Amino acid sequence: MATDIPGWIHALNQPPSWSLAALADPAAGAEQRLQACQILIQSGVVRWTLPHVEALRGVPEAAGRADQLAILCRALWDCDLTGAGAIPATLARDAEAGNYWMAPANSPTTLIAFTGRAKRLSVSVYLMQRILEPLGVNVIYLFDPADSFYVGGIGGRWTGLDATLDLLRRLCEGFGTQRLYCLGQSTGGYGALRYGLELDARAVLAFSPMIWQARRPRPLARIAQALGRPVGEEEVDLRRLYRSRPRVPPATIVCGGDNAADLRSAAELSDLPGIDHRVLPGVGDHAVITTLLRTGALRPMLGDFLRR
Repeated sequence: MATDIPGWIHALNQPPSWSLAALADPAAGAEQRLQACQILIQSGVVRWTLPHVEALRGVPEAAGRADQLAILCRALWDCDLTGAGAIPATLARDAEAGNYWMAPANSPTTLIAFTGRAKRLSVSVYLMQRILEPLGVNVIYLFDPADSFYVGGIGGRWTGLDATLDLLRRLCEGFGTQRLYCLGQSTGGYGALRYGLELDARAVLAFSPMIWQARRPRPLARIAQALGRPVGEEEVDLRRLYRSRPRVPPATIVCGGDNAADLRSAAELSDLPGIDHRVLPGVGDHAVITTLLRTGALRPMLGDFLRR
């Protein structure tokens, strides 16, 4: 049974009202309708959206992208979240409940999932949980309100890396965790790699992690603001941190081969021992989880990862 989720996170993982309005508006253009279909599918509104996608397949300028969305719909058909009780979360009323959501599974294996800037994992956390449920692992979803690459922690009582690490160790202990894994997307990919190192995770899976970007002036300023003190590049330099430790978790970094920024990030760690660098040829999208879902590769990848 899943635990409470912060209300602001719940809102960010719902389909935006404009997406439903666009599909109800006969004057909406094909591009707007395509965008609406994509966000609805990524939010778990799969079966209801498919007829709209099929209609767009008959529009010449939209046909190619609509074909891809139709494939994504069919890949997620069993994960549809529009039925009664499909989203098993209740909203946290206490602001001090923290910026995390737990989905226990009475398992000795725990996965910590670090969301990106949009507080999702390319898809909504509810849809990701539906994807992960058959794997039978406890999941702790983390959200970073300060956009601090999780170096600033998750805020509130858990501001700062050390405070959030203490929280995660306590939560994992409560689960009776014997095997710990970390997964993340974008800035959450950085978080998964960083926390996986500190928590001695069994393995890390990072989708399009933003690694070199953490050293740029604006992210450093946000991290410094979250921590209330100056922060230098060396403190967030993952390559330096991984090279300085006698033992590091094996990590898999997945990114698109046509995304220069993501390739640059992956290259920062790709020559280190234990780092598996998987490049998806011809993919320019930063949100590679959606690409992997469409091709049918994500679920086997997650299963292999959690059996590692």
